Amino acid sequence: MVNRAKQQQREAARAPLDAHGVASTYLLRFVLEAHTDSFRYLELDALLRHQGLDPRACYERDAAQSPGAEPYVVVRLPSPRVVREVVQRAILIRDALEIWGSGEDHAACARRAATVDGADALFGPETTWCLGAEAYGISLDLATQEAIRAHYRGVFRCRGRVRLKDADVRYRVTEVFAAARPTGAPARCYCGRVVAASGARELVSRLCLKQRLYLGPTALDAELALIMANAAGVDRGARVLDPFAGTGSILVACAVHGCHCFGTDIDWKVLRGKHLGERDSGERRRGSLPRKQPSARLPALHADDRGRRTVFTNFRQYGLPPPEILRLDASRFFDSFHAGVEGAFDCVVSDPPYGIRAGARCAGKEGAVKPVPDALRSEHVPATRPYATADVLCDLLEIAARTLRPGGRLAYLLPAANGLREGDVPTHPALRLLSVAPQRLSAKYSRYLVVMRKARDWSARDWTPAVRDGVRAGADAPFAELKAKLALPPPPP
Repeated sequence: MVNRAKQQQREAARAPLDAHGVASTYLLRFVLEAHTDSFRYLELDALLRHQGLDPRACYERDAAQSPGAEPYVVVRLPSPRVVREVVQRAILIRDALEIWGSGEDHAACARRAATVDGADALFGPETTWCLGAEAYGISLDLATQEAIRAHYRGVFRCRGRVRLKDADVRYRVTEVFAAARPTGAPARCYCGRVVAASGARELVSRLCLKQRLYLGPTALDAELALIMANAAGVDRGARVLDPFAGTGSILVACAVHGCHCFGTDIDWKVLRGKHLGERDSGERRRGSLPRKQPSARLPALHADDRGRRTVFTNFRQYGLPPPEILRLDASRFFDSFHAGVEGAFDCVVSDPPYGIRAGARCAGKEGAVKPVPDALRSEHVPATRPYATADVLCDLLEIAARTLRPGGRLAYLLPAANGLREGDVPTHPALRLLSVAPQRLSAKYSRYLVVMRKARDWSARDWTPAVRDGVRAGADAPFAELKAKLALPPPPP
């Protein structure tokens, strides 16, 4: 039996010091993925605001975005508890190092780290530990790592056993270079204790579309959906709306954080699902036919999913509570509710259909409309017509402005040509733009993650025909060449 006092000592060393950390500055290490690196600071800013902090007071943006220091950023946070909550929630942050010392070389870094107070509690004889050395852009051989560790023997005065895997306390020395291609000596050295590590990469893998039981042609990949959920500030118990839900990729990402999810879509074929004998449009994204059984890590199929797959199948697959889904025309969103929808949601998160991967549709029919006999009304599916891109964007902004509570956030994707400025993003009088970040798709085009906050109550005077025409004029410009360039051919019959 493990001695109780020794066990308590190890648990105290392993857990971050919530009330009083050894230092107040931390080195965040980002995930190295080229297709999402532009969203790093957008997600970080959103998580800091969620903690009630001003990102401008936590780190310097210009210094953070220099090429050489790209995978790292130094932040000032009040406690390790806040650091842990930010890092464990983030998708694009790998871990956080509590900075005990920093300097132009290892000698100066070690001298400053040796003067830090409050670290003796981590050096107990029953506390296992390890000390790693790393540098971005180059690999350090064993001899170089040992030479680096020699500078810090007087800093990490550990008396416990060394354990390379699952140590109670992990220390690290990091070299940061001034150039994108490191040569010569590092520009800055950091040393300290790793106080938080993200487990979100496992979540991204678990929600991977290749394991998803029901997909559509426009299903959003899990990583970007989780980033959008963080950008919108979703939290446990929050009410989240996706007006263009589709197969529910974004709602699944929100549901894993304990949200109450609501979605609408006009495509009745997507909402009714498919029989197992049907070939779904998602198989082209998986590279094979849909799996008959989910992964071994997932629960067995529900009885309702053995004959037909629907949006709810994806939620049951991951053990999530089912969302509320309505077949609804977004262009007539408020005509479908009597009252009570204004200010009912905390977040609106959506990937609207812009006619690039799938054409947007709204209720209506060109020409004369024939009356539907009463005997056929119960099973009648209303006709639809093309939904103009500018109208999609106008309706999304209006839905967010009216359904969000004060302070609620809207996060959505906007495809456009490279070089889109914040001033080019269509806005609403009741919404304030927080951030815009691009994800480059090609040499000419990108899709932008746009985050807005409801700054004041909605008023009927906000959405006059003149305001809507202005939004339409600004919304049409980014899409004209994009739709012609990226429009996909119709799927084979």
